[in-house]
Amino acid sequence: MVSARLARLIHRVIDEIWNAGDLDLADELFGARYVNHGGLIPDLVPGPEGVKFSVALYRTAFPDLHLCADDLRPSGGMVRLRWTVRSTPRSGASGSASAARAGSLTGATRISVAGGQIVESWTSWNSDEALEALGISQVGMTKLHDNPLAKGQTKSANSPVFMAGGTAQARSRRVDHD
Repeated sequence: MVSARLARLIHRVIDEIWNAGDLDLADELFGARYVNHGGLIPDLVPGPEGVKFSVALYRTAFPDLHLCADDLRPSGGMVRLRWTVRSTPRSGASGSASAARAGSLTGATRISVAGGQIVESWTSWNSDEALEALGISQVGMTKLHDNPLAKGQTKSANSPVFMAGGTAQARSRRVDHD
């Protein structure tokens, strides 16, 4: 059984940060060097600022987002949270509502806590499902400069580029088309 203190910490993150949007609370509940492995924006921005960025992104894309804790239990010195999020995505940038359908997504997060703060987490979920709900899909691996929407950008070919309503380039592998 998870201690009452740990359960309270996790439920504050869910209820107050994710569901109510109190982004400033992340400064109190997450360690300065916090890293989330496996999220949609896993290691891009560490610490509470990364949490604020992620929550703001999801709450903007899914204004009626609601996260529920399905199960919370100890797991090898950490806490394992099984969760479900329900929402309807906002209409696409073009104004079309093609992706605007209600849905839910389930996942699991292992959470490491030290000094009363969350310091690291490992999230497992179907990120492709979330991207699809937003009208973003992954297609082919191409060089950044081959993408007409990305011309003039200074990012390397291994940087992720996401384009609403169309395509996403993955950074996992580079394929040259010469």
